Amino acid sequence: MVKKLIKHEFTAFTRTMLPMELILLGVALLNRIIHLFESHDTSYAIIEWSSNAAYCISLMVCGVMTVAVAISRFYKNLFTSEGYLSFTLPVTPAQHIFAKLLVACTYTVITMVTVFISICIISMGDYLVELFKAAGYLIEELFAHNTVHRIFFAIEVLIMCVAVGVSEILKFYACISLGQRAKKNRILAAFGIYFGYYFVCQIFGTVLLIGMTSFEWEGVVKFAVNNPNGIIHIVLLLIVAFYCAMSALYFAVSRYIMQKRLNLE
Repeated sequence: MVKKLIKHEFTAFTRTMLPMELILLGVALLNRIIHLFESHDTSYAIIEWSSNAAYCISLMVCGVMTVAVAISRFYKNLFTSEGYLSFTLPVTPAQHIFAKLLVACTYTVITMVTVFISICIISMGDYLVELFKAAGYLIEELFAHNTVHRIFFAIEVLIMCVAVGVSEILKFYACISLGQRAKKNRILAAFGIYFGYYFVCQIFGTVLLIGMTSFEWEGVVKFAVNNPNGIIHIVLLLIVAFYCAMSALYFAVSRYIMQKRLNLE
């Protein structure tokens, strides 16, 4: 049943996101065609500016829509009248969250790939070769010295990016789950919880930074100087551990509310 649920989520996402991504690629192709007829005429400058603006808007819309669809699917499918049907399925709340998280993360990657392809279309013949040269140079430098450490650095950064992305999506899910406990204006309540949480985190981060200024860092600095690779590994792993812990917390909050405190419209 979980496979069918994931398939349904992919279908719903594709129905909305595929046209947006095709529009982005189409605008990128149009932008590239316009650049082939470059001239110094005023009319061409207006057309070029308009096509560049359309491409930038398409980029922003595509990115925003990916997040918006992920949030909308979670809220509408689980906490509105559709929830009466969703929770009659032989699927646990954890499986509901997992299915939506998996599809949201997958489409985030698809959107990033689409953006990269659109950039390749625009820069084809101009910057694409330089881009690959730069990538090749970076890869060569990566494996030139301290190969083992740098391979692990690359893996750890990739894991960190995944952990941060998953944590951010689950944060939205947790805020939506908490917001549906409100009797009225649940969407507004969810946004209020999100921004309230963000404000508290900023205050906590500021206090933490102030507290860190009074900490004796001589031992840490000495260790970092003597073990530069080791300190980078430690920092990256701590970041991954932090975001994994936060993801587990967000997941637990959403699952608990869906299991024990569900309040459908």
